[in-house]
Amino acid sequence: MTKRQLSEFIQDILDAIADIRHDFQLHQCYNCISVVTIPNTIQEFVRQRADFRCEYCHYPEFLSTSPLTIDHIMPKSLGGSDDADNLALACRRCNERHYNFIIGIDPQTQQEVSLFNPRQQNWSEHFIWTADGTKMIGITPTDRATCNRLDLNDERR
Repeated sequence: MTKRQLSEFIQDILDAIADIRHDFQLHQCYNCISVVTIPNTIQEFVRQRADFRCEYCHYPEFLSTSPLTIDHIMPKSLGGSDDADNLALACRRCNERHYNFIIGIDPQTQQEVSLFNPRQQNWSEHFIWTADGTKMIGITPTDRATCNRLDLNDERR
């Protein structure tokens, strides 16, 4: 590889990193704006409806160092609204991994399927805990894809 090729290669990498940073900053800013536009009464309703735990991984808010976040099940970027029917309480990790995805890949069948929707589906009918209570197991393709997309069984959680 020549010096020029190496220089161009490095510049491509730096440009890619800049794009990722820009996208991440926009996502953070977008989340902040979204939360602010949701009236406090609706936010409190969402929190109580979820029993103050993440509606994806069931992490309880009282164990969190910061309040759980409001997640748009159908992202606003894809036409979702701030209506309570489109909102879920989520830990920061699940909210960030959900991002603007509405489908995921079932690792068992490799098929694209919709992600778990806490407004339309009952968590206990879709997920079970392992005997030691450390991992979530998705029962259906949707649930397995959700576990995969949100990285629910990451050892670092």
